[in-house]
Amino acid sequence: MDSGASHHLFCDRLAFSSLKRLAKPTTVFLGDNSPIFATGYGEITIPLAESNLKFQALYVPELTYSLLSVRCLSVENKISFQNGVCLIQREDSEQEKLASLHGGLYHVTVGAKSVRASPSATALATSVPSFSLWHQRLAHLSNKSLSALIPKEAYQRDENTQESLCQVCIKAKHTRKFD
Repeated sequence: MDSGASHHLFCDRLAFSSLKRLAKPTTVFLGDNSPIFATGYGEITIPLAESNLKFQALYVPELTYSLLSVRCLSVENKISFQNGVCLIQREDSEQEKLASLHGGLYHVTVGAKSVRASPSATALATSVPSFSLWHQRLAHLSNKSLSALIPKEAYQRDENTQESLCQVCIKAKHTRKFD
């Protein structure tokens, strides 16, 4: 599950009940702003304990593991996170367990089993982000405030991190005077 994903992204072609090729590959930007390509779209069905969850997803074969978009799910469903469990409630049904928290990530529950990412996916997802990535994620917070908020173990730091400003911050400091 990913709270930052704008679409459901699946890397397993066999997970699709129907799959159509996109006329032109669509660029998908990852959290570190690196681009990869979606080459198709189709319907995914996830069996839950009491019912099936169906939705449209992009096929992104370069992904290491699939991502469910919390934003997309919340458009037609009520999503809640409580005590390490993600619950989903659709209009005409009871609340059901969708995912469980394991190692800092929510893994989707299929039927009564939790599906965990492969070891390489877990390593990728739990790698330590850079100081500048935290700066971007937290709405371009100042370096001083960011250092006070985030423990040193939670980011990678290089020698010039403190002094560098991102382009967004530089542009935001520009002002225009009107007479």
